[in-house]
Amino acid sequence: MRKLWLHAIRRENFTASTTTVICEKHFTLEDYEVSVHGNKVLKKVAVPSVFDFPAHLKKEPSHRRVLKRKHEESNSKATEHTLAIAEVVEEPENGNILAAAGPSNLTQKLGFLESSERSNICNLRVRRSPVYFGDFEISDLNNVQHRKRFWKTVHKYKKINKYNQCKIRRQRNKIKSLNSLVDELLKEKRISAAQSIVLKESLPETQKQLLFRQLKKGKSNKYSPELRCFALTLNFYSSSAYNYVRKIFGKNVLPHPHTLSKWYSVLDRTPGYSAEALRAIKIKVDVDKQKGKQLVGALMMEEMYIRQHVHWTGSRLVGYINIGVAMQSSEEIPKTKKALVFMVVCINSRWKVPIAYFLVESSSAEEKATFVRGCLLQLESTGMLIKSLTFDGDAYNILMANLLGANLTFPGTKPFFINSLNNEKIHIILDACHMIKLVRNTLGDYGVLKDGGGKDIRWEYFKRLVNLQEDTGLQCATKLRRRYLNYYKEKMRVKLAV
Repeated sequence: MRKLWLHAIRRENFTASTTTVICEKHFTLEDYEVSVHGNKVLKKVAVPSVFDFPAHLKKEPSHRRVLKRKHEESNSKATEHTLAIAEVVEEPENGNILAAAGPSNLTQKLGFLESSERSNICNLRVRRSPVYFGDFEISDLNNVQHRKRFWKTVHKYKKINKYNQCKIRRQRNKIKSLNSLVDELLKEKRISAAQSIVLKESLPETQKQLLFRQLKKGKSNKYSPELRCFALTLNFYSSSAYNYVRKIFGKNVLPHPHTLSKWYSVLDRTPGYSAEALRAIKIKVDVDKQKGKQLVGALMMEEMYIRQHVHWTGSRLVGYINIGVAMQSSEEIPKTKKALVFMVVCINSRWKVPIAYFLVESSSAEEKATFVRGCLLQLESTGMLIKSLTFDGDAYNILMANLLGANLTFPGTKPFFINSLNNEKIHIILDACHMIKLVRNTLGDYGVLKDGGGKDIRWEYFKRLVNLQEDTGLQCATKLRRRYLNYYKEKMRVKLAV
C-alpha cells in the first residue's frame, strides 16, 4: 500500500517518512467509509487520486457503457419525458420556458441531488447491536433475535438486582453502626464499659460510616488509617473480642494478628514496639550465629505509675492513653496513669535493651497477655530464643500467666507455658524483690502469718526487738531499725523489706 501511494503521488526523488502526511483533498468521496461510531474514516485500500498534474501526466478517464434492460430503458425514458413536461408546464418567474427546461439546468439539478445523497450517506451513523437496556428500541420487538436478547438481558439484571438487595438486607440486619458493634461486644462481655468508650472515640465521627462501608465490603484491599486504628485498639483491649469481630465480618475484613504486630512497630520514641531496638537485636543475633553461638534472653515487664499531665508537643497532644495507635484527641479518652514497659535481658551475654512501652490507664490480664504475645512474636523474627518471663506479683499478672498457659496457684502449680511460635518452654519468674515487699506488707497489715509447720509469724516480734535495741542502746546483727517498721511512706524501698 505504501508503494501504491508513492506511485500515485508521482514526485521525483521523494522518500516518505513515518511522519509524512497527505491532504484529504487528494481523495474522493468513494475513498471514505462510515465507522461503527458514525465517524467518516479513510478506507484501508484507499489510494490518493485527485492531483493537479500537468496535461501529459493526466490520464483520460474511460467511461464504460452501462447495459440496461428493455423495461429499465422504457421506464427511464418515461421518467425523463414526464420530468421534461413538468418543467415546461411549470413556467418559471422570468418566463423563459426554454431556459428552465434546458439540459444545463437538468444537469445542475441532478448534480445537486447526487451531492445531497452523498452527504446523507456520510452523516449516517451505524447502530451497534443492543446489549444494555438503553440500546433497545421499540422497533427491536419486531425482530425475533432482538426479542430473545432483550429477554436475556432483563433476566440477567433482574437476578443481579435481587442478589444485591438480599446482600444489602443481610448487612443491615447484621450491624448498622460502630456504636451497635461496640454495644454488641459489651453485651457479650468481651469488653468493659470503659473500653467501649475508648473504642467509640478511637475514630472521628465523620469517619465512622466510612469505616463500616469498608467493613461490609469484605475485600482484601488496602486498610484505611481509621480501620487500622480501630483494629489495633480492639485487639489491645481484648484479643477474644477481636477474633469475634473477625469471625462475624470475615477474616478478610480485619487483618491477621501477625499484621497487627507489625503495625505496632514505631521508628521514633512514641509508644509501641521499637523497630530500632528489634533491628539491633537481630544484628546481634546474626553476628553471634556466625560464631556458632545462640543468644538466649529473658523478657521482663514492669508497670510503672506516671504523673497525669497533658501537653502539646507542637504536632500532637501527649498524655492520653496510647497503645501505639494514632487516635484523635478527645475529652472522652482517659488520661494515662501508667507506662507498661518491656525489656529484653540477654542471659549468655552482657547487654539489655527495652523493646516496647505503652501508655495505659489500667491494664487487664487479657491486655497484658496480648502484649506479651506481641513481644514474643517480634522477638521470634529477630532469631533470639526467649526462655523466661519476669514480672511482679500483681494479681493481674498472675491471671495473665494463667491465660498464657501457666498455673501459679496451688495445687497443680505449673510455672511455665509453651511458646506457640517455636514450641519452647518459657518459665515464669516472679520478681523476688517485689514478692518480698508483698510478704512484708501482708505481715505488717494483718500482724500474723503461718509457716509451713503451722506456727505463727507475728509482726509484734519485730516491734519488741526494735524496742529492746532502743532501750538497751545495743544494735543486733539483724540491722533492724524503727524505719523498717514505719514502712508505709516508703513501701517501694526494697532495702526496708530484706
